Amino acid sequence: SWSPAEMLRIRNFEKFMRTAQFGASMGSDGKTLLFYMNPKEGEYDYNDIYVSFLEGGDIWTAPKSLGKAINTKDYNEMSPFIAADGKTLYFSSDRPGGMGENDIWMSKRLDDSWAKWSEPKNLGAPINTAGSEAFFTLDAGGEYAYLTSSDGAYGASDIVRIKLLEQEMPDPVVLVTGNVYNAKTKEPLEAKLIYEILPEGKEAGTGISSPADGAFKMVLPYDKNYSIRASA
Repeated sequence: SWSPAEMLRIRNFEKFMRTAQFGASMGSDGKTLLFYMNPKEGEYDYNDIYVSFLEGGDIWTAPKSLGKAINTKDYNEMSPFIAADGKTLYFSSDRPGGMGENDIWMSKRLDDSWAKWSEPKNLGAPINTAGSEAFFTLDAGGEYAYLTSSDGAYGASDIVRIKLLEQEMPDPVVLVTGNVYNAKTKEPLEAKLIYEILPEGKEAGTGISSPADGAFKMVLPYDKNYSIRASA
């Protein structure tokens, strides 16, 4: 079962959505959106990567460029994915130094500005090939990657899975699982879950438990203390 679809209200988005090709992925905290798009009308081949943050309610900040370390002037950066650690970025690009058409690159966020990044590293073979690789994502533990590749594909590209080496993985995370029940009736409960960083109490993200069995899963960065509360 799914809740009704809700439009994401992103400030100044109409200035950016001028090409046919754009997309987004959400960070595991539910507060970070990464986009690839080109604000110049008609230029389909040169996307850049942007980020927006949840202001509150259904309002998101205006897209902000990830900066010159990630975005290049004459090459295509696309399909960004931020790992559950909130720091490790994977994206596809045809920039110099690659193995083929588009390769998967990895970079680490250096501060909270989202404009300063480590020098992107090409993930190399066998992840990257002479063909085109894109749409890289990870499982919750950061052990297996899923991506599209045109190398030996049945069609334009296929979905493949690969086990990552340690140097290709994001920082460690913890997977918190549990169930929410009505204390009086003991029935499973759909509840909003809020997790906060201790001791400062800063909200780190939210989730919703399943109405069927009250189950929830949260992925949290490893090196912090948290409180988790349910609201219904």
